[in-house]
Amino acid sequence: MTDAQLVARCREGDDDAWRELVERFSRYVYAIAVQAFRLPQADAEDVFQEVFARAYVNLPKLRDDSAIRPWLGQLTRRLCLDTLRAGAREQVGDLPEPSGVDETIANLDEALAVFAIVNAITSNLPDVTDVQILELHKKGWLALIYFHLQSQQHWPNLSRMVPQAAVAA
Repeated sequence: MTDAQLVARCREGDDDAWRELVERFSRYVYAIAVQAFRLPQADAEDVFQEVFARAYVNLPKLRDDSAIRPWLGQLTRRLCLDTLRAGAREQVGDLPEPSGVDETIANLDEALAVFAIVNAITSNLPDVTDVQILELHKKGWLALIYFHLQSQQHWPNLSRMVPQAAVAA
């Protein structure tokens, strides 16, 4: 199920969809708090809870259902900054954003995208092994196969062709 489809189900009040949304993005939100902003565990957990509480309340305001990941990322970023500022109220001046935040979030976004692609491929092509997926990634074929699967086109015997092509060239 795509992010947009999941968000649509959440908007309809589907409790299972909400659980799946939290599960799908929990590591992403927590990683931003811990890796990008270096928050202590307790603060990261508070940010995590607040992000999903606000997402629940404000989801109707999301204009593009497929933009849920960047929306959650931006919400997490703002709440992390608020947490850092609250902890530094005694200090004079504005608290700068830690260095490398944009790069860390970009890396997390990329990892999440690759995970989604690998998950889609392995669920549609169960005979593909991890080694073959790595070969496909090295050759730049992962995205092509993923977009093919997403377009719902039919290539005869694709599940047999892909592993052979991945290891042959």
